[in-house]
Amino acid sequence: MKAIRAVGIIPKESLPMAVISPEVKNLLGTERQAVFVSADTLVKQIIKRENQLLAVDNYERLQAILDSAQVVTPHGNNKAIYWAMNDKIWKAVIKVTVAKDEVFLVSLHQTNPKEVRAEVPKSDWEKLGVA
Repeated sequence: MKAIRAVGIIPKESLPMAVISPEVKNLLGTERQAVFVSADTLVKQIIKRENQLLAVDNYERLQAILDSAQVVTPHGNNKAIYWAMNDKIWKAVIKVTVAKDEVFLVSLHQTNPKEVRAEVPKSDWEKLGVA
């Protein structure tokens, strides 16, 4: 990854992905209204999922996930946002910069009840259909 970055193949730009509601802005601790994804993150996702289809429609779900966030938990220095719909649980990991003026999507993927039980407080399991 460093080698690719060093030769300038990865642009430094970020793309806007979603708009954050006032409620979610409060949960994330930011005044920024947009979530961005960096080109660097997209390249990492492509490399990590080398033999998998990187479905654009998964990224289109980000707005619905943010609009309907059912559970928000700490995830290291980031926040994990969970949303369940149609027997599927989605997890978006969001990074807010130290200055709280930028918000980035770190990861977006479908998760499972086992991961939810390990990462989400038991009091929130029911919100995600996990018992």
